[in-house]
Amino acid sequence: MKTETALFIQPSAPDAPEVGPLLDALSADLGARFGSDGRASFTEWQPADARYIFLVARTGSKAVGCGAVRPLAAGVGEVKRIFAKYPRQGIGAAVLRALEAAAQAAGYYELLLETRVANAEACQFYAKNGYRRRANYGQYIGRDDSACFSKTLPSSAVANSQQLIQEYIEAYNRFDVAGMLAPLHENVVFRNVSNGEVNLTTTGKDNFRRQAEQATQYFSEREQRVTNWQVNDQRVEVAIDYTAVAAIEFPNGLKPGNALQMQGKSVFEIENGQIISIEDII
Repeated sequence: MKTETALFIQPSAPDAPEVGPLLDALSADLGARFGSDGRASFTEWQPADARYIFLVARTGSKAVGCGAVRPLAAGVGEVKRIFAKYPRQGIGAAVLRALEAAAQAAGYYELLLETRVANAEACQFYAKNGYRRRANYGQYIGRDDSACFSKTLPSSAVANSQQLIQEYIEAYNRFDVAGMLAPLHENVVFRNVSNGEVNLTTTGKDNFRRQAEQATQYFSEREQRVTNWQVNDQRVEVAIDYTAVAAIEFPNGLKPGNALQMQGKSVFEIENGQIISIEDII
């Protein structure tokens, strides 16, 4: 679905007035579902220490999500209190990505986290975002109801490549052609491959823009969701789940209002900090 209001993520603090209602809502939900509300997360918070990171997500003037990282050991941080006021809108994932970027800038190379085994939705969310189940750590050792996860943060070069691609995909999902163009090289080459055959090729940013503008008319809703990343130097391959709702009648019989679901992959090549090649394969 097209997003009309941009999401902004900015530094904040656990005791900020706008944050209180978010943390209260999270605590109430956790307490009702699992009997523990997690309110002790910030009892030792040190705002003057750059390793303590708290971010808030806003749409306009409204706070709609938050998350934090606190230090556990040298270079190792713990993700805490990820919350989205509106579920399944991408807010939690956006906060988590921003936390990872801030954690990397603060010198972390690994992030750990804990959630409840019974919280299947949270376990799936972290797994989808690259976190792997690991042995329980710290206070969670010996607790069968706890599920612990970890993620090694990528090098700065890999992180920059992933950020470029994430910006491109998010702009695509918003029908934002200008946003799609922003991370592209002037000589970008785009190919669409279906059943092993190239059925569309554009060369150069202007030709890509014309094709992208035309494509916005095909669907009333569309979303590319990354399910896996494979990064090899300047080449990045992502597995994609694609959903859309047709806005026009297609030659294959798809009619306006019909839903489309596909799986495929996109291969990106990066040159001098810009995307110079995109190959969509279905």
